[in-house]
Amino acid sequence: MEPLIGIDDALTHVRQALIDEGYRVVSIAEADGADALVLSGMDTDVAGDHSIARGVPIISAQGRSAADVVGEVRERLHRRQ
Repeated sequence: MEPLIGIDDALTHVRQALIDEGYRVVSIAEADGADALVLSGMDTDVAGDHSIARGVPIISAQGRSAADVVGEVRERLHRRQ
């Protein structure tokens, strides 16, 4: 099964790029059990402290292209294996 990525709802271009790469993508609000989180900025209040405590990668998409974010998701998930 492909990794589950929680993503900020405002990041529609990144969401589509992740889907195109085969990832399962859900809203941050539905991201319990996600393998990684992608946020529009690094506001930890969006993800909540429980996400950080779980040790999942939290990736900022602020000022970055969709391809760059997808590449970092791929790299960070690969490192966790």
